[in-house]
Amino acid sequence: MKIATTKKIVYLAVSILSTVLFFSINKSAYALGEAGLSIGFAPTAVYLELEPGKTYKDKLTFWNLAPSTITYDVKIKGFKQIEDVPGTSRIQTDFEELNDPYSAAKWIKVDKESVQLHPNEYFILPYTIQVPEDVAAGEFHALVYLESQKPTNSSNTSSIALADLGSGPAFLITTSKDLVEEAEIEFFKPEQVFYEYPPVKLLTRYLNKGNTHITPAGDIIFYNFLGQEVDRIQFNQHKQSLLRSNAATYVNDWESDGLFLKNGKVAIGPIEAKLITTYRAKFPGFAPLSATTSFWILPWKIMLAILLAIGAIIYIITRKRVKKSSENPSTAYINNPYYDNSPHQNTANPN
Repeated sequence: MKIATTKKIVYLAVSILSTVLFFSINKSAYALGEAGLSIGFAPTAVYLELEPGKTYKDKLTFWNLAPSTITYDVKIKGFKQIEDVPGTSRIQTDFEELNDPYSAAKWIKVDKESVQLHPNEYFILPYTIQVPEDVAAGEFHALVYLESQKPTNSSNTSSIALADLGSGPAFLITTSKDLVEEAEIEFFKPEQVFYEYPPVKLLTRYLNKGNTHITPAGDIIFYNFLGQEVDRIQFNQHKQSLLRSNAATYVNDWESDGLFLKNGKVAIGPIEAKLITTYRAKFPGFAPLSATTSFWILPWKIMLAILLAIGAIIYIITRKRVKKSSENPSTAYINNPYYDNSPHQNTANPN
């Protein structure tokens, strides 16, 4: 009886604890949901061609998507590409901003440092760009964005830790029409040389040596050991760009249609892959970049099974022949025309 009562008490305690944890987790999840990205803006990006010494004025629009009233700080900073990842960027730290020769953050001025937005409320932010007189030719970048102010006094620690972060449009400003578009393929190779089965992962490291961003495009063509073109896939199909003076690795996956076939052609053994790309926005055909690599598709388990099966068949056939020969040892002599089957008699020589 005591054991049953103890079990009931333990069960009740576990139930109460589970209920408390459930509501605590849901409360934290709600706080996390409120702390998500909650800013809309237009335009999504600003592309400008401005001569040195030029002044340019325009407006941005922001609106609050959060279900509560939030006060935002207006921020202007340069951004940089995430290392070795094309088509990505992150806001620079204050130290990086001081040492970045390609940031245009100091060129952009706004008339507000902060703004309070109610749910679904929008506001218009005028801005002015003043390009320095002595700026070099090239492309410069900056981001105008909103960042929520973290509450200083609040009993809800989750809200303090999960303050809303806003966002804003990227600015790409070119200071000359004579931009230098120059690039280089540092390597084009498979992730590994031997594959048992597709998919095959191909890595292409592209280096931007010019003074503006580039968006490489092209094809990867595959040939089998017979020299037949078995497939062709698009390189950089998501149009991921590469900022000036940066390098990144593009990844492509190649699949087969079925068991070592592609478009009805054999896709096994040595496969050659040829990369043909262009990267220039103006006259792209005048500066193609290409590279070639190779890899093997060797289904060694299947090949080993086939060899073992062939070996087993040969062994069985050989064993049967040997066994048959051992059971009929005189067969070879009977069928021999030079063998005399008549009985021999030993007769004495009369002489």
